[in-house]
This record gives sequence, C-alpha cells and structure tokens, in this order.
Amino acid sequence: MLFAKKFAFGLALILGLAGGVRADEPAFEEPADGVYTELQLTNYLDCTREFVKLQEAAGQAAQNASGLGAMAIAGRSNQKFQAILASHNTTLDEWLWVGGKTWEAYMVIVWEQTESKMKAELEQGVKKNDEQLAAAKAKLAAHEEAQKKGLRVLSDDDRQRAIDNAKEQIAGLNEQLEQARTALQETTTQIAEHQAAAQKAEEQAKNPPADLTDPDERESFINDRKADADNARQAIADGQERQKEQQASVDDLNAQLAAAQQRADHPEIPQTDQEKEQVKQENDSAIASTRQQIEQLQESGKLLAETLDQSLKQYEESRPQSPAPNVQLLRDHLAEFAQIWKIELPKE
Repeated sequence: MLFAKKFAFGLALILGLAGGVRADEPAFEEPADGVYTELQLTNYLDCTREFVKLQEAAGQAAQNASGLGAMAIAGRSNQKFQAILASHNTTLDEWLWVGGKTWEAYMVIVWEQTESKMKAELEQGVKKNDEQLAAAKAKLAAHEEAQKKGLRVLSDDDRQRAIDNAKEQIAGLNEQLEQARTALQETTTQIAEHQAAAQKAEEQAKNPPADLTDPDERESFINDRKADADNARQAIADGQERQKEQQASVDDLNAQLAAAQQRADHPEIPQTDQEKEQVKQENDSAIASTRQQIEQLQESGKLLAETLDQSLKQYEESRPQSPAPNVQLLRDHLAEFAQIWKIELPKE
C-alpha cells in the first residue's frame, strides 16, 4: 500500500517536473474544507487507471531503450499523461491533491476495519470467558449439591453410558439366573425322586414279599432294601447340600440383578460403601478444582474487560484524520480504487 502511494506520487511529480504545467492551465486551489467531490474522485480514478497502464507500457518500452531513447519515452509519456488529464478536465495539481486525499481516506477505512476486528475479537474473548465462568459456577453448584446427597455428577453422555453398561449387565445376569434356576429345579426334582425311593425301600424292607419264605432270601431282601433306603437318604442329603448352594447362587444373582437395575434407573446413586467413598472423593476434588477455575476465570474476565477498554481508547488516539464525506465517497468506490492499485482490501 505504501509502495503504491510512493509510486503514484513519485512518478506524478517526475512527470510534472519534466513537462511542467501548461501556461493556459488554471491554478488549482485546494478547498478549505479538504473535501473532494464525487466528480473529482471519479476523474482521479479514471486518470489513475490510464496513468498506471501508461507507466507499465513506458516501463516495458524503457527496457529496450537507453540514453536519449529513454528520455524520449519519458517525454512522450508525460505528453500522453497531460492529454489524459485534459480529457478529464483536471490538472496535475488537482490529480495530486485528490490522490493524496483518497489515500488519506483509505487509511481511515483500514483503521476503522482494523479497530472493528480488534474489538470483535476482544468482545468474543469476553463472551467466551463469561460462558466458561457460568459453566464453572453451574458445575460447582452441581457438585456441592451432589456432595450433600452423596450422589455422583454425570454428564448426559456419562449417564447414558452407565445406563447402557447396566442394561448389558442385566442381560448377562438374567441369563445366568435362568441357568441357576433351572439347575435348582433339577436338584429339587432329584431330591423328591430320592425321597420317594427311600420311602419305597423302607416300606419294602418292613414288608417283604409274602412269597419269600426262605429265611436267608428274606433277610437278604430286607438288607438290600435297607441299603437302598440308606443310599437314597445319602443322595437326598447330597442334593439338599447342593440345593442350598444353588439357592444361594440364585439369591446372589437376584441381588446383583436388583443392584444393576438400580444402576440403570439411577446411575447417579452409588451402590456400595466403596463406591460411596469414591464418589465423595470425586466430588471433593471437583469442588476444589472448580473453585480454583472460577477464581482464574474471574481474573481473566477483569483483564479482558480492561484490555478491551484500554485498547479502544489507545486505538482511538491514533485515529487517522480525513473528512467524513471523503471517506464515504471512497468507500463507495473502494473496489475500483483497490483494483487500480492492485491492493488487497481489508476483510470486513
């Protein structure tokens, strides 16, 4: 940008010195208020557009000439530029003055956009800090309330993850419980069968068949039935022991199932003493760290607010000066101005 300004002024001054001002050219008087008209601005832009093309052509021609040839090219360029000015009813002095005022107005536009960007960035920082502070205060309140009730604080994602895990555990426990109940039912059925067998053997031992008249055979039958009864009673005892273990397994699975269902319904409630202690420690830690975070955010918020205020004051002190009508007119023709001088417009 500064290079383009120096380029325009430098070449214009060289042309003016080389060719001079025509004798019949009226002297240009700068307006007291320093304000150019839209006609003056458009004349300046039109002349400058042709001036830049002329200088590019002259520069290319000068590469192939030297000495008197180069001087002749410069003189011819001067004549052409004087013709350009005349065709737009303007003078070199007026062109120079309007050019200086356009760059002056352009600096104001750049300054305003830079200030706006800086302000927006700082205000965004203040907003982000305020949002973080509000979130930290909400987090602190949640953990303090949870600590009073002995609960864990869960995010929506954590809550859903805990529910999903509990439901998965419930499905596994239901499968185990079904198997345990089946085994318990089988043992209960076997005990009943052994009880019936024992009762039958005892009755047969007490009442052997009437056709067993031989004393030895009769005694052998009675002893065999007593043995059968003893074996059945032992099977009953073994079954009952197994039945107790299986019932305990069923009871344990039911307890686990109830706890898993509780976790699915209320994942925020710890189930065991170990979980309760862990939740207390987690809440204590979260409360301490969040209080520290709140203090830091409060300090950073003050710093951001002070920086915003001071930066705007300091930036305002460095504001470049240009009549407001000049700035507005140039803003209306800013794209054309930038295209002529091949400058990148500041982003809005």
